[in-house]
Amino acid sequence: MERLPSKRKISHLNPDDYPDFFKIYMPEINSIRLRIPPAFINNFNGNVPKHVIVKNSAGKFWHMELERVEGNYFLSKGWKLFVSDYSLERGEFLVFGYNGNSVFGVKVFGKDGCKKAEPPAKTKRVNFTCANVKQEFVAEEIQVKQTGTGRQAPPDTHGSPEKSVRFVKTFSAGQASFLHIPSGVVSEYSIKAPAAIFLRNQNGVVKSAATLSRRKDGRIAVTCGWKDFCIRSNILPGDECEFEILFGPVGRRVEEICVCVSKKKPAKPALSWETTSE
Repeated sequence: MERLPSKRKISHLNPDDYPDFFKIYMPEINSIRLRIPPAFINNFNGNVPKHVIVKNSAGKFWHMELERVEGNYFLSKGWKLFVSDYSLERGEFLVFGYNGNSVFGVKVFGKDGCKKAEPPAKTKRVNFTCANVKQEFVAEEIQVKQTGTGRQAPPDTHGSPEKSVRFVKTFSAGQASFLHIPSGVVSEYSIKAPAAIFLRNQNGVVKSAATLSRRKDGRIAVTCGWKDFCIRSNILPGDECEFEILFGPVGRRVEEICVCVSKKKPAKPALSWETTSE
C-alpha cells in the first residue's frame, strides 16, 4: 500500500488522491467500534493520532478516538453515535479516506449499491457582520500572560451562552503559526478542548481541520491547521478577528471556531504642501 506524503503535502492533495479503505458493516462485529485494516495503519508513518474527526460531504462530523487493542486500531469513542446517525444496517458499505490532518472523510452506500442519504450537519451556520467590529465590542479586556490581551465580546445574541463564546483579537505576525484562546476565556467558561476541531471563516467558504493543545498557563492553542487557514482566508497582520467558539451538544467541548475578519484599514497618505512663487 502506498505511503502517505508528509502532512504538509497531503493536506493540499485532491481528495481523490487520499489513501482510503472500505468496510462492510456487520453489527455483531462493529456496532461498538470499527477496526481499521492493519495495512492502512502503515500510512501514518508511526504517528497515529489518538483523536480524529470523521466527516461526511454534508459537513457533519463526529469526534472519535483511535484506540489500540492488542496491536489493532479501532474507531471507538464516538463510533456508536455515527452508527446511530446513519442508521447503519447489515451489509452496508463504508468508504473512508484520510487527509493526513486527523480527519477521515466517509461515504456510506446502501445494500442497493447507491450512496446512502447523509444526516445533515446540526451545527448552526453563523453569518457575521464584519463592519465596525471595533465599535461593537467595548467589553473589558482580559489580561493574558505573554500574549498581550484578548477582548471578550458580548454574549451571543443568536443563542444561549452555553452554545458559543466570542472574543476579539488583532492578528499579528507572531500568531501566524498558532492562535491562543485567552486563559481568562478558557477558565471563565470552563472550556474543554478536544484534539481536533474545524475552523470556518465568516462566509463559510474556507473550512479547515485544526488541532488543539492545552498550555500549562491555562491557554488553549490552535496549532496544526491554523497557518493554512490564515493563508486561505487571507488573514494579515493588523486585521481584527472576532472568534466565535461553538460548543458541541454535551458540555463546553469545542466543536468549531468561526472567524470573522475585519481588514486593517490602509494608512492615510501624509499631507504634502507645495510652495510656489508668484
